[in-house]
Amino acid sequence: MILSEVLASISTFTALIAMTGLAITGYYFHRTWLQPGNFFSLFWLLLTLIPLLIAPENPVYPFGIWYIFSFSLALLLGSLVWSFIDPNTRLGKALTVAGNKLDRYTKTLLQLTIVFIIVSLIGVLLLLLYGINRYGLDMNIFSLSTLPNLYYVDRDTGIFTLPWAVKGFMYFVYVASLSGGSAILFAKGKMKLICLLPLLIALLQGAILAVRSGFLLSIVLWLSGWLAVKVLVNDLKFQPKTVVISLIGFSLFIFLFISVRWLRSGADDPFLILYLLENVRISMFGHITAFSTWMRDYHYTGLSFGSNTFSGPLDLIGIQEREIGYYKENVLLSSALYTNVFTVFRGLVQDFSIPGTLVVAFGSGMAASISFDRCLHGKFIWLIPLSFFYAFTIYSPIISIFNYTSVLMAWCIFFVVLLLLNKKLLL
Repeated sequence: MILSEVLASISTFTALIAMTGLAITGYYFHRTWLQPGNFFSLFWLLLTLIPLLIAPENPVYPFGIWYIFSFSLALLLGSLVWSFIDPNTRLGKALTVAGNKLDRYTKTLLQLTIVFIIVSLIGVLLLLLYGINRYGLDMNIFSLSTLPNLYYVDRDTGIFTLPWAVKGFMYFVYVASLSGGSAILFAKGKMKLICLLPLLIALLQGAILAVRSGFLLSIVLWLSGWLAVKVLVNDLKFQPKTVVISLIGFSLFIFLFISVRWLRSGADDPFLILYLLENVRISMFGHITAFSTWMRDYHYTGLSFGSNTFSGPLDLIGIQEREIGYYKENVLLSSALYTNVFTVFRGLVQDFSIPGTLVVAFGSGMAASISFDRCLHGKFIWLIPLSFFYAFTIYSPIISIFNYTSVLMAWCIFFVVLLLLNKKLLL
């Protein structure tokens, strides 16, 4: 028993070294962390290492770590193969190519961002008024503080859904987030603050509904737009200020994560926060435990061919109905806590098998590198697939972002926006 635990620890440590070497090798070749293969490798190195450091009491099994390394390797190889097929993708050459930059259309993009913000604000206001009328609340802080818990209980029991008159406006929070992240690099002065407003609106929406997913998805969309535009304008380095702001933002998200749980409980016990803080430390970083445990017990039972990874589009066209609370089973963490967050990798393996997912990763690496290359050359319509990749990667510790039809609609609307910016667009 002790020997097997030692061997498992050695295997896990070796996998982490391999992931570190993979990330460094990719950076050496492309000289930027924004290149898709490098971005994915670094992201998952951190998302594997951090849980082991913050919540070491959670059990982790090496086979799952080695699978993540293999997936990252396949994706990076796809990126490298495209570099050999089209040598212009090498960064030094790509930067010498003149492009049709999005900054010529900055004013229009910023104006449309403001429109999306206004529409999403209307959605949040309608959500608040609907809750007040539904539950007969008074217009005071004590009465309104119960609204998140009331929404949460009703939604959890499945006795109601929001009317489309409210939902339709609320969906524009995602559009505003994607547009705001894409526009902020072109904004100056107070306009930069306006580009951040979609995140505040998403926070208000999440506080009213006592849900985290909407706010988290808005952050992911905002970041994906920002990262894609950084490539477009050839801003391929992360400044120290950006790293500091990111750490502050992550700390703020932890605080909000705890606050939402507190609101769900009714917001009547301040000492509950200390208990929730300890729970968050263990459960928020339980994705590696959940996935590696599932991989340890995995047995091939057939392929789902995308029904787990792309349930959003399949639900939209009526092929299958997307379930709320995707995975029903839970994995035991330490301190008698549970999680059902299995990362995007579980769905991929169920859809395409372990070897099949490596083929998917290789193809995705090539496709993402093509988008990266086109953005470097100034083809701004390629912001859509490149932001797809960044969003998919950032959300991958939870589940596939393509499970959300509202998020996909945000990209569709933003695609129309990019087309309107230049009617004579050449791909």
